[in-house]
Amino acid sequence: MHVTEHPDTKEYFQSLKFAEIEVLEIEQAKIIYEEIFGTKGHCYFTISEESWFKKSLYSDAIENRRLLSSFALLFQKHPENLKQLTRVEILKLITHPLDSFLNWEDDDIVYYCIWKEFILKSTWGLFKSNIDIFLECNDECPLLVRYKRPWESLLFGETNRSIIYIKENVLLEVEDTQ
Repeated sequence: MHVTEHPDTKEYFQSLKFAEIEVLEIEQAKIIYEEIFGTKGHCYFTISEESWFKKSLYSDAIENRRLLSSFALLFQKHPENLKQLTRVEILKLITHPLDSFLNWEDDDIVYYCIWKEFILKSTWGLFKSNIDIFLECNDECPLLVRYKRPWESLLFGETNRSIIYIKENVLLEVEDTQ
């Protein structure tokens, strides 16, 4: 189902009527979620400690810490400065650190996992150009997963104050430094 037709997303995505963003059917979402994160749990907070995701997240082998983006602070601390910028300029401020770090192609398939039964499918390029809309739709630790092995994921921290990049057997933590 297209995001403009789904009752939980249509108010956020009305401006993207022709975009290739879809809400997966419940059964399809469950299959993909379980393939990526395992059968236990239904959202970030309940993913099994045995999954690649949690093992990587809680590994002692943190190889690097890097701030990818702290856009929540940008919006909260300097709203008057943002009034002078266009939406495109604001999105560049948000996505530039992601592009410079991630080696993802714009046509890579990504899944925005809100919970096990509710996943949005898009491309990385479309997600980046509409990241603000995706995060407005849900900001309770959603996971963005590139659908390619080894699994790579972005965890948007609570209220989007941090982004953590997670790869199978690798963790790079990104913390809000302000």
